Amino acid sequence: MTPVVLIGLGVMWAVLLVPGWVRAWRERSGRPTTIDTFHHQLDVLGRDAPSRSVDSPPGARLRVTDRFSNHQRPRSTVPQDAGEAATRRRDIIVLLSIVAVISLVGWLVSGIATVGIVHIGVDAVLGLYAYVVVLRRRAGAEGMAKVHYLPRNVAEAESPRQRRRRAN
Repeated sequence: MTPVVLIGLGVMWAVLLVPGWVRAWRERSGRPTTIDTFHHQLDVLGRDAPSRSVDSPPGARLRVTDRFSNHQRPRSTVPQDAGEAATRRRDIIVLLSIVAVISLVGWLVSGIATVGIVHIGVDAVLGLYAYVVVLRRRAGAEGMAKVHYLPRNVAEAESPRQRRRRAN
């Protein structure tokens, strides 16, 4: 049984590694394929583009969205405004809550201690994340409470013409 398992593992490793070795050997042979040449030309054109947007992080790749190869830029991993950040926080809270409920039901149904430990861990992460969100919101409210608007200066509200008239 052990030799069969080892042979199976060897075949799986070969399936995984051999295509990369063949590709590297082909690149080292000095004769690029037409596909390699085409990709190189696209890279050169991409570097010489007159305008490039910086919406996504460097090195991000385009995703194919349909069978006609219409591409769409990947969304940035960093929220661009407060609305996106609030949506992301809400999604994280919802996801953690769903995982907590599923793990609780799994624990109650199965009674396995490992599932109970996972549930307690998920509850701890959910509680910690909620605590961090509340702290961040309080800090933002504190910062806004410290902002005091100065009363509008009458001299600044006047136009230069009005100042000259008053000075004469």
